[in-house]
Amino acid sequence: MNKAKQLAGVCLLTLLPALSVQGQQTQRPDGWYHVREGRADSLDAAPFITLEDIAALELDTDAYGKHVITGKVREDKRKHWTDETAKAIGRRIAFVWQDSVLTAPRVNARIESGHFQISSRNDRELPTVYRLMMEAKGPNETDMHREDSLRRVHSQKLWDEARQYKASITDTTFLGTRGSMSLKAIDAWSGDGFNENYAFNQTVYLAALERAQKRLCVADGRLEPTFCSAEDLYISQGLYDFIMETLTQWNRMLESGDWEIVEQGGVYAVMPKKK
Repeated sequence: MNKAKQLAGVCLLTLLPALSVQGQQTQRPDGWYHVREGRADSLDAAPFITLEDIAALELDTDAYGKHVITGKVREDKRKHWTDETAKAIGRRIAFVWQDSVLTAPRVNARIESGHFQISSRNDRELPTVYRLMMEAKGPNETDMHREDSLRRVHSQKLWDEARQYKASITDTTFLGTRGSMSLKAIDAWSGDGFNENYAFNQTVYLAALERAQKRLCVADGRLEPTFCSAEDLYISQGLYDFIMETLTQWNRMLESGDWEIVEQGGVYAVMPKKK
């Protein structure tokens, strides 16, 4: 994978998930924690969702073929998950496994579906992590695991179709998602259930975002567009509006002082500063 694609992938993950952090306290229960930025120990003392609160886990791949773990919380914990993610809007939550933070995505909206995704820069370790998690959850998950295996086959078919479309994209291909562009459009699960178009929409979004990234410039420590309209990028108005909202969010992140502009192969993005 080239560097430009890696940067585009990171941009998607800041909207879905994932920025890694390190927790300091040891012997924490496995699960999802609120991240309290600015503290010496940035994680809450206890998780708001534990591994036992998770109904199912599945090993999957993202738009770039990198391993991710997807999951859903138990139905009796779904409202709690929704409420806690609503509290975290604009901040990060972290998934801790064996005293290590696997991922710490920034929450952009309340997540009503009860579904989540765990990604990691060391994605090759995730198949082992997934196996250990399934072992920790025990044999009672067998039926759910079988159901998820069937869903994984279906998801793979969706990704195969999306990658075939990606291979046909040129610089002048008009890009538009199936349905209105939103976070739900690129999420595998929404309040309405499984999203059959998520793989296609993620692929289209990343292609459109990369076009925009190539036409950004740096001015006074901010990222500014050199394009003026959706027509300039050959993308739908919905994609254009979503990307402009993303650009606004990046500049706010830069203003915080915790992020910096990076450029690779003519593609601009933001990354957390190394501490």
